Amino acid sequence: MTDLHCHILPGLDNGAASVKEALYLLYQEQQNSVKEIVFTPHFDPNRETPEEFLEKRATAWNSLKEGIRNTPSLKGLKVRIGAEVMYSIRLKDMDLSPFCFSGTNFLLLSLPKQFIPVDLDETIQKIRFQGYKIILSHVDQYPFMMEDPTMLYELVDAGCIVQVNGSTLLEKGNFRKQLFQLIDWNLIHVVATDTHHAKEDAPNMVAVAEALAKKFGKEKALEVVGNSSQIFNGKNIIVPMPHLPKKGISGAWK
Repeated sequence: MTDLHCHILPGLDNGAASVKEALYLLYQEQQNSVKEIVFTPHFDPNRETPEEFLEKRATAWNSLKEGIRNTPSLKGLKVRIGAEVMYSIRLKDMDLSPFCFSGTNFLLLSLPKQFIPVDLDETIQKIRFQGYKIILSHVDQYPFMMEDPTMLYELVDAGCIVQVNGSTLLEKGNFRKQLFQLIDWNLIHVVATDTHHAKEDAPNMVAVAEALAKKFGKEKALEVVGNSSQIFNGKNIIVPMPHLPKKGISGAWK
């Protein structure tokens, strides 16, 4: 399996604090059958320059690379370097290639969690016009999209790929049902761990794949899980026609 979104590079953001913790998280990823992984530390263009971020990322990667080299069980792990890029109007005028998953044109984009930017459509169009393929990170963390899934539909219709955190698909209750509905409507295409710490949000991809298979059957589960590997290897994924949610008389989306 493949994990396209994690915060394992040590000492960069609110993820792994040390090489030791990072190596343990990689061990947990491996125990969850993850063989391909993209390191995606947070980059906020409103808080630091690209040069500052890229220098820190290189230092963190070099330290972890040495740890991987000295850990025989991890030598078969395939790795790419990327970033979780926080939305900013500045993105329209930036060279975003250093923040894409290395060797690809896939860019992981994170939105503000409490509101949708008024100029989002224009910014996405300009980013895509430059040849980048946008993956919208952890849609489960955007309340405004959960309340109005037509917003998500519009982003998918505009060409965005949508990622959900695996941990939320393992929670019981109405929220998980809502996320399953979005998957059924072809509005979610990729599952990742977004793991930060071993105790709080450890990798869980095996359990997620089992939950998807139980809900949708093996074929759909393999599609959603397999999309990540396609992206990791720089290949386009086939996004099925999304369903446009509509509110029924009862107020429920259907």
